[in-house]
Amino acid sequence: MGSQSKADRADERFKASLPARLLYEGREYPCAAHDLSRSGVLLTGELPHPESPDVEVIITTAGGDLELRVTAAIVHMQQSEEAAETRLGLQFNELEAGQKEIVESMVYRVMEGMAPAAIEALSEKASAGEIRQALNNIPLPHRIMLARRGQLKERTIIRNDSNPEVLEALARNPNILLPEILALARLRHLAPSTVTAMAEDPRWLGNEELKILLVTHPRVTFTTADKIVASMNEAVLQRVIRRSGLQPGVRQKLMAKLAHKPGQS
Repeated sequence: MGSQSKADRADERFKASLPARLLYEGREYPCAAHDLSRSGVLLTGELPHPESPDVEVIITTAGGDLELRVTAAIVHMQQSEEAAETRLGLQFNELEAGQKEIVESMVYRVMEGMAPAAIEALSEKASAGEIRQALNNIPLPHRIMLARRGQLKERTIIRNDSNPEVLEALARNPNILLPEILALARLRHLAPSTVTAMAEDPRWLGNEELKILLVTHPRVTFTTADKIVASMNEAVLQRVIRRSGLQPGVRQKLMAKLAHKPGQS
Protein backbone atom coordinates (compact mmCIF):
# COMPACT_ATOMS: atom_id res chain seq x y z
CA MET A 1 0.00 0.00 0.00
CA GLY A 2 1.35 3.42 -0.97
CA SER A 3 4.91 4.31 -1.77
CA GLN A 4 7.83 3.92 0.61
CA SER A 5 8.87 6.88 2.72
CA LYS A 6 12.28 8.41 2.13
CA ALA A 7 13.43 7.05 5.51
CA ASP A 8 12.38 3.50 4.63
CA ARG A 9 14.06 3.78 1.25
CA ALA A 10 17.30 5.05 2.82
CA ASP A 11 17.37 2.12 5.27
CA GLU A 12 16.92 -0.59 2.62
CA ARG A 13 20.03 -2.75 2.81
CA PHE A 14 21.50 -4.57 -0.16
CA LYS A 15 23.79 -7.58 0.10
CA ALA A 16 27.24 -6.43 -0.96
CA SER A 17 30.87 -7.32 -0.43
CA LEU A 18 32.82 -4.31 -1.58
CA PRO A 19 36.43 -3.35 -0.84
CA ALA A 20 36.69 -0.79 1.95
CA ARG A 21 39.20 0.89 4.23
CA LEU A 22 38.66 2.27 7.72
CA LEU A 23 40.74 5.38 8.48
CA TYR A 24 41.56 5.70 12.16
CA GLU A 25 44.38 7.50 13.99
CA GLY A 26 46.45 7.96 10.85
CA ARG A 27 46.21 4.33 9.72
CA GLU A 28 44.17 2.55 7.06
CA TYR A 29 42.58 -0.80 7.87
CA PRO A 30 41.50 -2.89 4.84
CA CYS A 31 38.08 -4.49 5.32
CA ALA A 32 34.90 -5.47 3.50
CA ALA A 33 31.69 -3.45 3.20
CA HIS A 34 28.44 -5.40 3.61
CA ASP A 35 24.73 -4.53 3.85
CA LEU A 36 25.18 -1.30 1.94
CA SER A 37 22.31 1.16 2.16
CA ARG A 38 21.78 4.80 1.33
CA SER A 39 22.27 5.63 5.00
CA GLY A 40 24.96 3.25 6.24
CA VAL A 41 27.07 0.14 5.89
CA LEU A 42 28.50 -2.79 7.85
CA LEU A 43 32.30 -3.20 7.90
CA THR A 44 33.97 -6.52 8.72
CA GLY A 45 37.65 -7.33 9.11
CA GLU A 46 40.62 -7.00 11.46
CA LEU A 47 39.58 -3.60 12.69
CA PRO A 48 40.40 -1.50 15.76
CA HIS A 49 37.80 -0.61 18.35
CA PRO A 50 37.53 3.17 17.87
CA GLU A 51 36.90 5.21 20.97
CA SER A 52 35.60 8.22 19.06
CA PRO A 53 31.94 8.10 17.94
CA ASP A 54 32.80 9.09 14.35
CA VAL A 55 35.16 7.40 11.89
CA GLU A 56 36.11 7.89 8.25
CA VAL A 57 35.61 5.11 5.71
CA ILE A 58 36.40 4.64 2.02
CA ILE A 59 34.29 2.20 -0.01
CA THR A 60 35.08 1.32 -3.63
CA THR A 61 33.44 -0.77 -6.31
CA ALA A 62 35.06 -4.05 -7.28
CA GLY A 63 36.47 -2.47 -10.43
CA GLY A 64 37.73 0.56 -8.53
CA ASP A 65 35.97 3.08 -10.76
CA LEU A 66 33.76 4.47 -7.98
CA GLU A 67 34.97 5.58 -4.57
CA LEU A 68 32.93 6.84 -1.67
CA ARG A 69 34.75 8.64 1.16
CA VAL A 70 32.52 9.57 4.08
CA THR A 71 32.48 10.11 7.82
CA ALA A 72 30.10 7.93 9.76
CA ALA A 73 28.88 7.30 13.29
CA ILE A 74 29.41 3.91 14.90
CA VAL A 75 26.01 2.51 15.85
CA HIS A 76 27.16 -0.93 16.95
CA MET A 77 30.40 -2.89 17.30
CA GLN A 78 30.86 -6.63 17.73
CA GLN A 79 33.95 -8.79 18.12
CA SER A 80 33.77 -12.29 16.67
CA GLU A 81 34.74 -15.00 19.15
CA GLU A 82 35.64 -17.46 16.38
CA ALA A 83 37.95 -15.22 14.36
CA ALA A 84 39.94 -12.03 14.70
CA GLU A 85 37.14 -10.10 13.08
CA THR A 86 35.35 -6.97 14.19
CA ARG A 87 31.96 -5.93 12.84
CA LEU A 88 31.27 -2.20 12.77
CA GLY A 89 27.80 -0.96 11.94
CA LEU A 90 28.05 2.58 10.60
CA GLN A 91 25.51 5.28 9.91
CA PHE A 92 26.65 7.85 7.38
CA ASN A 93 26.81 11.45 8.53
CA GLU A 94 25.16 14.09 6.37
CA LEU A 95 26.08 13.34 2.75
CA GLU A 96 26.85 16.00 0.16
CA ALA A 97 25.14 15.86 -3.24
CA GLY A 98 28.14 14.23 -4.91
CA GLN A 99 28.39 11.59 -2.18
CA LYS A 100 24.68 10.79 -2.52
CA GLU A 101 25.13 10.23 -6.25
CA ILE A 102 27.99 7.81 -5.62
CA VAL A 103 26.01 5.89 -2.99
CA GLU A 104 23.05 5.67 -5.37
CA SER A 105 25.29 4.36 -8.15
CA MET A 106 26.82 1.75 -5.84
CA VAL A 107 23.40 0.58 -4.64
CA TYR A 108 22.19 0.34 -8.24
CA ARG A 109 25.19 -1.77 -9.22
CA VAL A 110 24.67 -4.09 -6.28
CA MET A 111 21.03 -4.57 -7.31
CA GLU A 112 22.09 -5.28 -10.90
CA GLY A 113 24.79 -7.72 -9.86
CA MET A 114 24.65 -11.43 -9.12
CA ALA A 115 21.54 -12.95 -7.62
CA PRO A 116 21.55 -12.56 -3.83
CA ALA A 117 22.62 -15.42 -1.59
CA ALA A 118 19.00 -16.14 -0.65
CA ILE A 119 18.33 -17.25 -4.24
CA GLU A 120 21.70 -18.84 -4.93
CA ALA A 121 21.28 -21.10 -1.90
CA LEU A 122 17.98 -22.58 -3.14
CA SER A 123 18.11 -26.14 -4.40
CA GLU A 124 16.31 -27.28 -7.53
CA LYS A 125 13.89 -29.21 -5.31
CA ALA A 126 13.04 -26.25 -3.06
CA SER A 127 9.39 -26.09 -2.04
CA ALA A 128 7.15 -23.15 -2.83
CA GLY A 129 7.32 -22.14 0.84
CA GLU A 130 11.12 -22.18 0.84
CA ILE A 131 11.19 -20.09 -2.31
CA ARG A 132 8.81 -17.50 -0.88
CA GLN A 133 10.82 -17.27 2.33
CA ALA A 134 14.02 -16.73 0.34
CA LEU A 135 12.31 -14.00 -1.68
CA ASN A 136 11.09 -12.30 1.49
CA ASN A 137 14.72 -12.00 2.61
CA ILE A 138 15.53 -9.86 -0.43
CA PRO A 139 14.63 -6.14 -0.38
CA LEU A 140 11.77 -5.25 -2.72
CA PRO A 141 13.87 -2.97 -5.00
CA HIS A 142 16.37 -5.80 -5.50
CA ARG A 143 13.59 -8.26 -6.38
CA ILE A 144 12.18 -5.80 -8.89
CA MET A 145 15.62 -5.40 -10.44
CA LEU A 146 16.08 -9.17 -10.63
CA ALA A 147 12.68 -9.54 -12.26
CA ARG A 148 13.50 -6.85 -14.82
CA ARG A 149 17.01 -8.05 -15.69
CA GLY A 150 17.32 -11.63 -14.39
CA GLN A 151 18.24 -14.70 -16.38
CA LEU A 152 16.10 -17.85 -16.64
CA LYS A 153 16.95 -19.25 -13.18
CA GLU A 154 16.19 -15.96 -11.43
CA ARG A 155 13.02 -15.45 -13.49
CA THR A 156 11.72 -18.92 -12.63
CA ILE A 157 12.16 -18.21 -8.92
CA ILE A 158 10.83 -14.65 -9.07
CA ARG A 159 7.60 -15.91 -10.63
CA ASN A 160 6.73 -17.21 -7.14
CA ASP A 161 6.79 -13.66 -5.74
CA SER A 162 3.46 -12.39 -4.45
CA ASN A 163 4.24 -8.71 -4.98
CA PRO A 164 2.42 -7.28 -8.04
CA GLU A 165 5.26 -4.80 -8.74
CA VAL A 166 7.76 -7.64 -9.01
CA LEU A 167 5.51 -9.63 -11.34
CA GLU A 168 4.96 -6.62 -13.60
CA ALA A 169 8.72 -6.08 -13.82
CA LEU A 170 9.04 -9.75 -14.74
CA ALA A 171 6.46 -9.41 -17.51
CA ARG A 172 8.51 -6.57 -18.98
CA ASN A 173 11.84 -8.45 -18.87
CA PRO A 174 13.27 -8.15 -22.41
CA ASN A 175 14.57 -11.74 -22.34
CA ILE A 176 11.48 -13.50 -21.00
CA LEU A 177 10.26 -16.40 -23.13
CA LEU A 178 6.73 -17.24 -24.29
CA PRO A 179 6.32 -20.29 -21.99
CA GLU A 180 7.22 -18.04 -19.04
CA ILE A 181 4.69 -15.41 -20.11
CA LEU A 182 1.98 -18.06 -20.41
CA ALA A 183 2.80 -19.32 -16.91
CA LEU A 184 2.75 -15.75 -15.60
CA ALA A 185 -0.62 -15.06 -17.22
CA ARG A 186 -2.12 -17.97 -15.25
CA LEU A 187 -1.37 -16.25 -11.93
CA ARG A 188 -4.56 -14.79 -10.47
CA HIS A 189 -2.91 -12.05 -8.39
CA LEU A 190 -1.46 -9.97 -11.23
CA ALA A 191 -2.15 -6.25 -11.25
CA PRO A 192 -4.51 -5.04 -14.00
CA SER A 193 -1.62 -3.01 -15.44
CA THR A 194 0.42 -6.23 -15.81
CA VAL A 195 -2.39 -7.91 -17.76
CA THR A 196 -2.56 -4.85 -20.01
CA ALA A 197 1.21 -4.78 -20.46
CA MET A 198 1.25 -8.40 -21.64
CA ALA A 199 -1.71 -7.83 -23.94
CA GLU A 200 0.01 -4.85 -25.59
CA ASP A 201 3.51 -6.34 -25.80
CA PRO A 202 4.35 -6.67 -29.53
CA ARG A 203 6.26 -9.89 -28.82
CA TRP A 204 3.05 -11.79 -28.04
CA LEU A 205 0.37 -10.09 -30.15
CA GLY A 206 -0.20 -13.12 -32.37
CA ASN A 207 -0.42 -15.77 -29.66
CA GLU A 208 -4.01 -16.94 -29.31
CA GLU A 209 -3.40 -18.97 -26.13
CA LEU A 210 -2.13 -15.87 -24.36
CA LYS A 211 -5.08 -13.83 -25.61
CA ILE A 212 -7.47 -16.36 -24.08
CA LEU A 213 -5.63 -16.35 -20.75
CA LEU A 214 -5.64 -12.56 -20.59
CA VAL A 215 -9.21 -11.90 -21.72
CA THR A 216 -10.45 -14.40 -19.11
CA HIS A 217 -8.15 -13.13 -16.36
CA PRO A 218 -10.06 -11.89 -13.28
CA ARG A 219 -7.98 -8.68 -13.19
CA VAL A 220 -8.34 -7.71 -16.84
CA THR A 221 -9.84 -4.26 -17.39
CA PHE A 222 -12.80 -3.96 -19.73
CA THR A 223 -10.80 -1.67 -22.02
CA THR A 224 -8.04 -4.23 -22.39
CA ALA A 225 -10.53 -7.09 -22.81
CA ASP A 226 -12.30 -5.10 -25.52
CA LYS A 227 -9.05 -4.70 -27.47
CA ILE A 228 -8.23 -8.40 -27.15
CA VAL A 229 -11.69 -9.45 -28.30
CA ALA A 230 -11.38 -7.19 -31.36
CA SER A 231 -8.31 -9.15 -32.47
CA MET A 232 -9.85 -12.63 -32.08
CA ASN A 233 -11.25 -14.75 -34.88
CA GLU A 234 -14.59 -16.52 -34.58
CA ALA A 235 -13.15 -19.92 -33.63
CA VAL A 236 -11.27 -18.41 -30.71
CA LEU A 237 -14.29 -16.37 -29.64
CA GLN A 238 -16.36 -19.54 -29.48
CA ARG A 239 -13.73 -21.14 -27.23
CA VAL A 240 -13.54 -18.14 -24.93
CA ILE A 241 -17.25 -17.64 -24.46
CA ARG A 242 -17.55 -21.13 -23.00
CA ARG A 243 -14.91 -20.43 -20.34
CA SER A 244 -16.12 -20.26 -16.74
CA GLY A 245 -15.33 -17.19 -14.67
CA LEU A 246 -15.59 -14.83 -17.62
CA GLN A 247 -16.55 -11.32 -16.54
CA PRO A 248 -20.18 -10.53 -17.47
CA GLY A 249 -19.23 -7.41 -19.41
CA VAL A 250 -16.62 -9.32 -21.41
CA ARG A 251 -19.10 -12.13 -22.11
CA GLN A 252 -21.64 -9.63 -23.44
CA LYS A 253 -18.98 -8.13 -25.68
CA LEU A 254 -18.11 -11.55 -27.05
CA MET A 255 -21.75 -12.41 -27.70
CA ALA A 256 -22.29 -9.09 -29.47
CA LYS A 257 -19.30 -9.67 -31.71
CA LEU A 258 -20.39 -13.22 -32.55
CA ALA A 259 -23.88 -11.96 -33.34
CA HIS A 260 -22.46 -9.64 -36.00
CA LYS A 261 -20.42 -12.35 -37.70
CA PRO A 262 -21.55 -13.19 -41.25
CA GLY A 263 -24.04 -16.02 -41.20
CA GLN A 264 -25.08 -15.30 -37.61
CA SER A 265 -28.70 -14.43 -36.91
